[in-house]
Amino acid sequence: MLLLLVGVLVGVTPLLWLGAGTDQISLWFWLPFLHVLAGGTWAAIDLCTNNLMMEVAPQRHQSKYFVIAGAVAGITGAMGITVGSFLATKSGFGGLLGLFILSAFLRLFALLPLVFVQEQRSVALSQLLRVFQLREQKVLIQAEE
Repeated sequence: MLLLLVGVLVGVTPLLWLGAGTDQISLWFWLPFLHVLAGGTWAAIDLCTNNLMMEVAPQRHQSKYFVIAGAVAGITGAMGITVGSFLATKSGFGGLLGLFILSAFLRLFALLPLVFVQEQRSVALSQLLRVFQLREQKVLIQAEE
């Protein structure tokens, strides 16, 4: 569930970059906000995917799974940069605007398989929120005493 939520944030980030400009609001608010958003969402994506890989990989060959996943991510990342730079130079494609829209669409489309992933130790969001509410109530009760 967390991976899907953060994945949607990562998916719409290229569209948010389209709102950046050279005015004072963009320089002092929008650009720092986008960088903080990207840093937090990518850290969460890395944490969630590494946890999934550790759970799926057999104990004896976890390092091989991580190496293969890292190699595939590196190769496909390089291919994406190459294709993206090629598409950005094509005038019929729409330049950077078209590239950012395509990037957002492909990122959101890549989330579809995650709908079918069910972690064994996952906790429902409503159950997690109840735990935080109980902790808040406990802290408030202790503060009143």
